[in-house]
Amino acid sequence: MTTTTVGKGADFKKIKIIEGHDIVAGRYKATFNDEYVGKVNNSYDNQVLLITAINAYLRGLEGDVLDPSADNAVTVDIEAQRQAWDGIGTDTSSWDDQKVKETSFQSKVFLAANLKFLDAVEDLTFKISV
Repeated sequence: MTTTTVGKGADFKKIKIIEGHDIVAGRYKATFNDEYVGKVNNSYDNQVLLITAINAYLRGLEGDVLDPSADNAVTVDIEAQRQAWDGIGTDTSSWDDQKVKETSFQSKVFLAANLKFLDAVEDLTFKISV
């Protein structure tokens, strides 16, 4: 990518970052499609099982693809799930975040991740004082 956007910053210009993103996205999509779609009821407990599996996979990528000093984790996307309920006319204004997480929406699973991908060493600033 040569041009950045609001949703895709300078990191998306980096090949190593995009390769890492593709590794993560490919695996969780394959797991979801192979093990969950049409086979598992959409309950919060089952979503937690999926989240746990993805987070275990992410921990295995730390040090090579993901920065081990970051909190690389997947969770229920509370904002998206709340918007889905609100979108069909359900008033969620009295729901706390935990209530939103525990109230799955139809057949949809809303997840969000905060991941920090490792980049390659490419630039050096070396200040020497005498």
